[in-house]
Amino acid sequence: MRAYKRKSNGVKKLYIFFIPIIFLLFVNFSLTAEASGTKFNEGLKVTGQGAGYPVEAANNPGNFLAKMFGSVLTPMFMGVIAMLILGYAGYTWMTARGEEQKIEKAKDMIKNTIFALVVAFSAYAILKLIIPLWEFVTK
Repeated sequence: MRAYKRKSNGVKKLYIFFIPIIFLLFVNFSLTAEASGTKFNEGLKVTGQGAGYPVEAANNPGNFLAKMFGSVLTPMFMGVIAMLILGYAGYTWMTARGEEQKIEKAKDMIKNTIFALVVAFSAYAILKLIIPLWEFVTK
């Protein structure tokens, strides 16, 4: 048999190049929005007060976004990523056509994804329990 060299995938290079650029653009636009005036900060104050966050958090958009990511978006993000991986694993299993190696790969992917979800949600739940307790003890 002839040994084939695996060609380098140009898509990976594009990801490595474009992801930092997109991140920097996002940071630049968010800083521009923060510096654009008081309308943005007033909107944050109203939204923060409506959501039950203190006004101090509304003065700093970074605090507001950090609280939002920490409370709402993290479990949703983990769930979406897990569903994508589980969908890919199911697709791999369906298209295996009896090849044991692909079936085992799909089974391992499913097991690892579920294990990672259990660990991640457990860590998230522990942190959500410890942080308020820590704040209560230190006050």
